[in-house]
Parts: sequence; C-alpha cells; structure tokens
Amino acid sequence: MARIIIKTRNEGEMSFWCKADGGYVWLESPGKPGTLGDQICEGGGFRGSTLSASEKTLGDVARKWLRQRREAERKAMG
Repeated sequence: MARIIIKTRNEGEMSFWCKADGGYVWLESPGKPGTLGDQICEGGGFRGSTLSASEKTLGDVARKWLRQRREAERKAMG
C-alpha cells in the first residue's frame, strides 16, 4: 500500500492511500485505519469521477484534490 499524510491547518492530518501497484485513491477515515475511508473524486469531493494514482503519483493527486476541495468550499461560502 502506498500512503501519504498531509498536515493541514484546519483538518489536521489527512492520510491518503492507494494500492502499491496503483488504483483508486482513498482518504482514510479518522479512527479507522487501513482500508476504511472514502474514495476521492475529481473536483474535491467524494462523488463523481474517482481519482486513481500510483505510488509515484499519489502525493500529486492528493495535493491537487485538497486544492480543489478548498476552492469548492470557498465558492460554497460565498
């Protein structure tokens, strides 16, 4: 399993993972390590086109998803 943990100011640590040989990217649910969590999707949400990554691209995919999520939240606020 490939994993990256990104520390954020508002959400704390966010742990993303995918299979070592590549596949869908998951955001680990707090208190539920391992295979439990939500698949991340294009646009910063959890519905729609599911994102995939390899061990090499996981960091880039996770960071892009976080940027999209923050942008979507900003738009929703105002």
